[in-house]
Amino acid sequence: MGSGPPGVALPRLPAVVLAGLCMAGATLCSSLVNAFLRHLSQEVHPFEVAFLRMFLGLVFLLPILIRTGPAALRTKRHGLFLLRGAITAVMTAGWTYALFLIPIDKATALSFTMPLWITLGAAIFLGEAVGWVRWAAVAAGFAGSLVILRPGLAAYEAALVLPLMVAAASAVVMLIIKVLARTEAAHTVVLYMGLYTTPFLLLFAIPVWVTPGPGFLFWTFVAGSLGSLGHLLYTRAMALADASVAAPFDFLRLPYAAVIGMIWFGELMDGWSWVGAGVIVAAAAFSARREAAAANTRRAASTGSG
Repeated sequence: MGSGPPGVALPRLPAVVLAGLCMAGATLCSSLVNAFLRHLSQEVHPFEVAFLRMFLGLVFLLPILIRTGPAALRTKRHGLFLLRGAITAVMTAGWTYALFLIPIDKATALSFTMPLWITLGAAIFLGEAVGWVRWAAVAAGFAGSLVILRPGLAAYEAALVLPLMVAAASAVVMLIIKVLARTEAAHTVVLYMGLYTTPFLLLFAIPVWVTPGPGFLFWTFVAGSLGSLGHLLYTRAMALADASVAAPFDFLRLPYAAVIGMIWFGELMDGWSWVGAGVIVAAAAFSARREAAAANTRRAASTGSG
């Protein structure tokens, strides 16, 4: 048997194939979690749902901690994990509230602006050189967002800004994960996500807290378990293959969201929203490809000079 996340047995297949399968599974888990969050938020405030989902997701991870022992928690990067936990808490609360207010497919489409935010952040905060072609991709992606945000969606047009803000926060978290992945094991990254994010989410949940019933807790545990499994599969995919190979599978979230939204909630994404989503996906894919090519060039130059 091939190696994989603790408790997840993987067959002996090429690493690239396994990475694709892990990403396809991770995106399906993510889409199902979003559906559960939208459904559960109709009964309990989204902030409490976000907290319970993260807390109960930790229960799913307990077997990993038991299996690996204290070594899973051994790290010297608590400051970075703490920062990531704070940002992830705000991001999770905002995303759960967005799913309560707007259809899953529209929220998912807008979340694909994350690679564009990464490009923008790298240029502004990291001083990276960004050519006009990548700036054009960023502009096109945000133009696609405006198509989805177009006037006429007054019932939730203000709420549509939330997924854009969450995508920007996700870009920061992704940059932090990249730094952590250089020195930390995948299960350590996942465990500390829950351990540091959950207390921050509790601060959001306390003012709106109501005592949930056993049925609600069960389905929240299912959502939390799916979220933890998806995160494990995602980190494993990143370890098995370059991001340029695994990342395109993330776009499966859009058809997943469209199908789940139609079947579970009777929501149909209109034609203009599909157009906007298509523009965002194309721009994000192009931006990710250019970033991968630039990373390969830097790696080749470093190897050549070494």
